[in-house]
Amino acid sequence: MTFSPSFAWIAYLLLVELNLYVSQLTSKQKASPAVKHALAVQRSLALGNYHAFFEQYLNAPNMGAYIMDHFVDRERLRALLIMTRAYVRHSSLMLIPDMMPSGY
Repeated sequence: MTFSPSFAWIAYLLLVELNLYVSQLTSKQKASPAVKHALAVQRSLALGNYHAFFEQYLNAPNMGAYIMDHFVDRERLRALLIMTRAYVRHSSLMLIPDMMPSGY
C-alpha cells in the first residue's frame, strides 16, 4: 500500500514552505521591485483583493506579466463571479470592464 497524503496536508506543507522561504529573504531581496511585486501579488490573492491584483498585473516589472498570464484568466473569472453575485442587483455591469482590465 502506498502512502497518499491528504490534500489538507499537502496544502499545509506548501504554506510552511512558502512562509519559510519568504522569512529567509534578506532586506535587499525584499527591496527589489520584482520580489516586492511577487509578494504584493501573493498578498492580494490571499486577501481576495482583485482590484489590487489587476493593478499589479498591469504594472508588473520585468517579465512578471508573462508569468501572471498563466493564472490571470482564472482570477478574472473568480473576480467576475464574486462581482456578479455582489453587485448585479445594485450597480451597472458597465463598471466591470474598468475594474478588471484584460491583457495587453
